[in-house]
Amino acid sequence: RAKRSVTSDLSKSDIRVVADFKNMKMDGTIELEVYCNRYSKGEIEFELSSKELKLFAESKVEASPFIYVETVGTPKDGYMVYDAKTTHNRMTVSGGKSIVERIDKAVALVDVSGASGDIITYVDIALYDVNGAVISTEKLDMNVEYEQATVYIFPTKTVPVRYEISGTPAEDYV
Repeated sequence: RAKRSVTSDLSKSDIRVVADFKNMKMDGTIELEVYCNRYSKGEIEFELSSKELKLFAESKVEASPFIYVETVGTPKDGYMVYDAKTTHNRMTVSGGKSIVERIDKAVALVDVSGASGDIITYVDIALYDVNGAVISTEKLDMNVEYEQATVYIFPTKTVPVRYEISGTPAEDYV
């Protein structure tokens, strides 16, 4: 709150909210302090919707999940996915313990729809938990964020099978 002449002259760059980590309490809260660069406390009054910041700190851990190639889609008729691989087979992920411990696997997802030859492409790496849910990488550090994947597409062929029966089955068998 302030006089109209003061508030009309303010911009958001004039106001600073500070949470000083030196003043953090045992429960992880830090009292917020508000400052105005252009006016003194007597000329302007602030009312905060929250007077403190609550932090949740946890241990930083590291994991090295395998990188798997998974394909989506179907190759062209008469072709099949024979094999798929990436340049690296593992990666390193670090971050908060609660997120990193959920990582089950890293996946390079390649679309093979309509393919009739090998595919060599760069794809983003996605992290999944044991239930198959995607894990956000926003708060994680990864040494590999995208990977070169190679998918081998082979032609298929229908081959007739001929057979002959030889020999005699054991007694009581037909």
